[in-house]
Amino acid sequence: AALQNTFLNEQSIPRNRETFQQLIESNRNAFLPNAETLYQQLGEILPLFREIQKQLKGSLPLNRIEAAADIKTQLDRLIFPGFLLATPLNRLKEIPRYLKAIQLRLDKLDQSPDKDRMRRVQVEPLAQRILDLDLQTIALSENLITYRWLLEELRVSVFAQELGAKGKISFKRLDKIWKSIEP
Repeated sequence: AALQNTFLNEQSIPRNRETFQQLIESNRNAFLPNAETLYQQLGEILPLFREIQKQLKGSLPLNRIEAAADIKTQLDRLIFPGFLLATPLNRLKEIPRYLKAIQLRLDKLDQSPDKDRMRRVQVEPLAQRILDLDLQTIALSENLITYRWLLEELRVSVFAQELGAKGKISFKRLDKIWKSIEP
């Protein structure tokens, strides 16, 4: 991921030795800082991810089963083999906030499972739209990418308002974006 972000991010693949050498020389000093940044982000993401996984393991009380299934699906879309490479840098920085939102959701779940269910029922149809898409291999349109990340922001807005969503987010806005994606 550090190599990709340093040498090939927004640049075409070099086709000859001279272009390759220029690319290496012009970006050489950025490699270690990029690798360190990814390392720090991973160091923040993985402990949060592991803690959530622990909370979702084993025999769950009835009030957590449906929410746990939704959260596991969300986690599979955020953290997967190769997610460092597949996730844009600006979104990689946001994953810890998304994971903290999941933790807050789990904390609130025991006090108000009905509120969580009501919120999940609102968000689920929007998430279902992209569930069957393979986000790692499909050639994604800009609107689909926008939709995918706005959905994560909507989850923050709905389940963990205290963390604050980035940007203007609403169910209507996601619907409008989806309509521009549909054939």
